[in-house]
Amino acid sequence: MLKSDILTKVEAYVRALFKEQQSHKLIFHNLGHTEMVVNACDEISQGMQLNKNDREVLLITAWFHDTGYLYTYAGHEERSKEIAYKFLSANNYPQSKINRVLNCISVTQLDAEPHDLLEKVICDADLYHLSCRNYFQLSKKLRKEWELIFETKVSDDQWHRQNLNFLHQHNYCTAYARNHLEKGKQMNIKKNIKALEGLRHA
Repeated sequence: MLKSDILTKVEAYVRALFKEQQSHKLIFHNLGHTEMVVNACDEISQGMQLNKNDREVLLITAWFHDTGYLYTYAGHEERSKEIAYKFLSANNYPQSKINRVLNCISVTQLDAEPHDLLEKVICDADLYHLSCRNYFQLSKKLRKEWELIFETKVSDDQWHRQNLNFLHQHNYCTAYARNHLEKGKQMNIKKNIKALEGLRHA
């Protein structure tokens, strides 16, 4: 993992934020998810052989990208950008790099289109879990989080259909992710189909 003074400060700050502000409702979008995205950014950016400056921007983005959830659910990306901007400015981080961090946070919105390589890396890192063996455990956490936040429930059938649709529609952006993560995602698509078939025959 890349190390720098600003990264050390950012990590300590974000960890403290989650400790102080963590809601019991944030079962998925918690520090564990942030750590996964940080590690995924590190893996993908190394795999893509990005330089240290780009990797630093990406890791800072990963630490900050979901901090807004601690204060608001809808529009959390904008709040995350405010938190990142305030902290990075106070620590004299170059404005050009701050702008890149803010742009990268913006594209973590599901309907946003990444325009450059760094934005593509953070998009792939944010959805790294789609390829993981514990995808279904993480999916259960997200389902529970939505139930608590939106005070609504969906049936098992609805949930698996929603997940299957999302997995089918999703495309990884970087060559690294397509070469190393797509296989795991396809396995999770097959598991989702099996789960739906199991519900039909139950």
